[in-house]
Amino acid sequence: METTEMVPSLRFPGFEVEWVKNKLGNLFGIKSSSRVHKHEWSTKGVPFFRTSDVVSFFNGTKNKKAYIPFELYNSLSNKMGRVKKNDLLVTGGGSIGIPFLIKNNEPLFFKDADLLWIQNINNLNGYFIYSYFVSESFRKYLKGISHIGTIAHYTIIQAKKTPCFFPSLQEQQKIASFLSSVDDKISQLEKKKTLLETYKRGIMQKIFSQELRFKDENGQEFSEWELTDLGSISDIKIGEFVIKTKQSPNGKFPVYNGGKTETGYYDEYNNEGDKVIISARGANAGYVNYEKNRFWGGNSCYSIKILNGNNTIFFFQQIKHFQRKFTDYQQAANIPSVSKKDVAIFKVSVPIKKEQQKIASFLSSIDNKIEITSTQLEKTREFKKGLLQQMFV
Repeated sequence: METTEMVPSLRFPGFEVEWVKNKLGNLFGIKSSSRVHKHEWSTKGVPFFRTSDVVSFFNGTKNKKAYIPFELYNSLSNKMGRVKKNDLLVTGGGSIGIPFLIKNNEPLFFKDADLLWIQNINNLNGYFIYSYFVSESFRKYLKGISHIGTIAHYTIIQAKKTPCFFPSLQEQQKIASFLSSVDDKISQLEKKKTLLETYKRGIMQKIFSQELRFKDENGQEFSEWELTDLGSISDIKIGEFVIKTKQSPNGKFPVYNGGKTETGYYDEYNNEGDKVIISARGANAGYVNYEKNRFWGGNSCYSIKILNGNNTIFFFQQIKHFQRKFTDYQQAANIPSVSKKDVAIFKVSVPIKKEQQKIASFLSSIDNKIEITSTQLEKTREFKKGLLQQMFV
């Protein structure tokens, strides 16, 4: 068997033996499962994995689970074998090449054709193998085996022929341990961010329902809030169209034009900043943003200047909290939209300015913590991405 020796650009000290090129089919058993028809699924029993389950685990999202009866599982697995700890399932259809590491020996079955069973017959490090399937080298290979850049299926034959470079078991374990610690850090930051966002939603509900009230410097409660229309305390303007080709990443000012964030940058601005921005039409109609600095407001969003010395951040937080109510106004047309009148009649509660300031400062402090955590999370993800580029051949 012809072999090619290479080494990664980033390596732990103490490891000098070159990595040896091989094929996945020479190192692993690669097969699919016996067919299970949908009418054989059940609401409990043995977990039955499909592509959507693997992808949801990979992305950290939820997916409606499927099961098969234990009797069926035992009958099929007695013929084809059982998945074991440190085996992998890899998506073969749809979003291809996405791995799922089997972490224990509990019963599990999977859909034929949708998923490939990578049997770890040589007892290699399972997390290292998982990391290989998310490495840049594997992703590039997967893209390269199709002339159009993507393929509909990653088959057993293709998987067996897939080239790979693996080091000794000891180096696999070292790499796996380090990458696992980075994943733990990512998981901690994701959990922290989720907890902060959940806390903010809960505290906003209490604040804007007035269940929770702030007090003045003397410990006295502020006066009651007044209910009014947003249009009575603000100046609402629709933006101006700017040609997309005139926008560039190097522009001085962000452009808002109906999305959940800026859509580009432009060398001119038509708003001074410190304004609430509400998307006027499209899939994100009614979505609320805030921009502190100068920006260009496009013709698919409203720029709202809060008047009479009222606190813009307070009203941004309040409108953002209740933005789902804009869906009540959206036109039942092909393109969802929110009219200027819809924005003007949007009901807001108005406390005195000192309480506005206290609430705005409190919620902004939570936003700052979320932003710091998000930045740390993104940097850690980028750090891992760099490791996966440099630690694999």
